[in-house]
Amino acid sequence: MTSNDGLSEIFNLYYPEGRIEWIAISDIPEQAMKCFEGYSKRFILPKDYKPGDFTGLFVVRHNDDMRTYIARQPKLHDDGEIEELTYLFEMDENNASFGHGEIRFYPAMQRDYFKDKPFVGYSHTNDDYLKRGLAIRRLVLMNALSQLFFDLPLHSSERFVHVGAGKAWERLVKQGKAKSYQQDKRTPLEIRLKEKPEWCERFVFV
Repeated sequence: MTSNDGLSEIFNLYYPEGRIEWIAISDIPEQAMKCFEGYSKRFILPKDYKPGDFTGLFVVRHNDDMRTYIARQPKLHDDGEIEELTYLFEMDENNASFGHGEIRFYPAMQRDYFKDKPFVGYSHTNDDYLKRGLAIRRLVLMNALSQLFFDLPLHSSERFVHVGAGKAWERLVKQGKAKSYQQDKRTPLEIRLKEKPEWCERFVFV
């Protein structure tokens, strides 16, 4: 997809409350870039860190004049797995930041917990902006990005649900936008050793 029209056609099927555009690195606000670079430095050796090492930069302009800046980045881990990461940074109509988040996806991972399951790695809303529906909106936006970039729906992670975001997912279930399911957390080695299933609750957009 190389044009804003092509991006919007798919994106707006899942998020009609805003429009998405490709942008240049010079269009990213300083505080958003600082957040993206912070994500970029995680889980790699200092020698492997490269400033501005992103494969795509975007902005979503919401209908209420808020904006979400987005950066995409692949990472090669020590075990040889490639992880596709998508970072979000949110700003209101007065250019104040109010939240950020991360989508994680392992495109070649065969373990059931990860296979074909882009998931929420992180989601945060600043205290002054709580109880305004922004956490739910962020999840809906993340799902639209997951569909756009990977052609797959967004899942929760078990960790993400347990740190307090379960209520947002439960509201999405009541709205008919998501469903819950039981996930076996065992590793392939634990399955081969015939360890008992270890179930956790996860959610996915429908």
